[in-house]
Amino acid sequence: MYAKFKISADLDLFREVEKEKEKYLESSKEFYERNKVEIRKGLENYLSPDGRMNMKELEEDWFPNIKADIFLSHSHQDEEKAKLLAFFLKEKFGLTTFIDSMVWKNVIDLLKKIDEKYNKIEGTSSYSYEKSTRAAANVHLTLMMALIKMIDKCECAIFMDTPNSLEISNSSEEEFTGSPWIYSEIEILNRIQQKKPTREKKIGMENIFDEYFNPRYNIQLKNFKEIDSKILEEWLLISNDKNKKLNSEISLDILYEIIENKKLY
Repeated sequence: MYAKFKISADLDLFREVEKEKEKYLESSKEFYERNKVEIRKGLENYLSPDGRMNMKELEEDWFPNIKADIFLSHSHQDEEKAKLLAFFLKEKFGLTTFIDSMVWKNVIDLLKKIDEKYNKIEGTSSYSYEKSTRAAANVHLTLMMALIKMIDKCECAIFMDTPNSLEISNSSEEEFTGSPWIYSEIEILNRIQQKKPTREKKIGMENIFDEYFNPRYNIQLKNFKEIDSKILEEWLLISNDKNKKLNSEISLDILYEIIENKKLY
């Protein structure tokens, strides 16, 4: 993980994307539904006769060793907007975005199968609260560890700023979220070690993303560089001119250069 950004889903350019909404969503639906089916097909494979689960296999299957450029943090209520942003970044910049909600939504299916197979109270349709809670804790902790690894492998993170994901206190102007998943992701991003890309770059990036960590209970977005409408428009313009093959590394280097040249931070 190298750089962290936040972006508003209300930017004018995203309103333009809305005009091609059906095309973007159809592409995303085909991709994510295919993955969802594959995950569900594999659910039974994790459940052994003696009640043990291969947690390493679960982690590797659900968070495969894919190369994603962007980790997208968003509210589950904004899943459609997240898909639009992911395919916008892919089509315009050649960037691959990892949307973790596409994985988490399958957890319920897995936990139901575990409860049905191992946690049912004999002679009833109810489940053992203790066993069900223990199973849920094990699955969520395993997938959270896998999520940390995935975040660490991505070069950038983008936080999607919407009313569903972020609340700002009128009295203190502090930022809060009602989502435990967003809270966890932001905390991970603020604590994880920054790693500069090893590729050779044509621009100077020595001090753009210097970080410090000031732990607080509410979420900390002060180190997330904002991609506003002007930056996004310039990023699109330069990328269209200099990156016609949509090389993901060139796309990111162009973004870093824009931020450095504007001296906004």
